[in-house]
Amino acid sequence: MPLNLLGIIIYLRLASELWPSTSELGSPGGTGDAFWWAFCLLPFLAFFVVANVIALALLVWKLRSRERVVAIGVWALIATLWVLANAYDNYRATRYVDANFVSASDRASRGRKMPCARRSRALCSALHSDGGVAEWSKAGLC
Repeated sequence: MPLNLLGIIIYLRLASELWPSTSELGSPGGTGDAFWWAFCLLPFLAFFVVANVIALALLVWKLRSRERVVAIGVWALIATLWVLANAYDNYRATRYVDANFVSASDRASRGRKMPCARRSRALCSALHSDGGVAEWSKAGLC
């Protein structure tokens, strides 16, 4: 159990490198984020997943019924802590990119629509009241 708790702490510390700071909120993520996750965090998680699955198999195979129930309960608690740590990492690492980082012409060239495309024109013009509604409409974004 102490090894798993240490692993969770190290995982959250390594994962925190990808969490946006308060000054970066709304900005797009860096290009290296996927590489950091794939080459650093994924092998770390894989090691603990394999170790914990092996531990579970040994618990089921070697222990008597009363000891097994307690041991599997502790194992389930550890697994729950890992799931919660991963959920917390996903929550902190999620970047909501501000619309100011993408222009209307960029979106039109990629064929993507703004989230307001399904809304009425009145609501869309209210959302984009900066005078650029005509540009948004020409591009088919609103």
